[in-house]
Amino acid sequence: MTRVEQLRSYLITNAYWMAVEAMEFASRFHQGYRLNGDDEFSHPVEVALQLVESDTPMEYPEETLTAALLHDLCEDYDIPFDAILTRFGPMVEKAVRALTKTHRGMTFSFDAKMLEAARCPIASLVKASDRLHNVETMEGAFSPKKAITYIDETEMQPDDAQTLIADLEIGEHRPARLKRGQCQGFRVEHLDA
Repeated sequence: MTRVEQLRSYLITNAYWMAVEAMEFASRFHQGYRLNGDDEFSHPVEVALQLVESDTPMEYPEETLTAALLHDLCEDYDIPFDAILTRFGPMVEKAVRALTKTHRGMTFSFDAKMLEAARCPIASLVKASDRLHNVETMEGAFSPKKAITYIDETEMQPDDAQTLIADLEIGEHRPARLKRGQCQGFRVEHLDA
């Protein structure tokens, strides 16, 4: 079973129909490939599956998984926030908005966005899972310059957001920690060589 099929099965089994619709909606836009050759749609799928597989308590599980699947659409594909609101409701739209750093020519303050995400019970979990997946897969997917910027941003996150990322557990309950040591190790091994 592919990871996409695994997620779809989980969503259907739990009657998370809004998340199933979000999966279909997002798949229409994520048509390309990441720099490392991975299917672009694999990223939002993995962000959602990390949350499922981690047994992380989610106050709003369907809305959280829906936002995980949609988290890059407004920023990367210029989808209007109103389209998210109309299709998926105000909770998901608020989370997606909190996760969007640039939209329609506007760049928002990184610190303000991190705090906004950290204060949202949906966006905080999606942001943690997104950061985790990006750090784990950045080799070959990010240019060296983007990887360094991303690592620096991750290390400089506000305490609220950093705590959420450090506490998120992935897979077989192995702690997934985005700490200075992990990021610096990646930098030394892959970027500064």
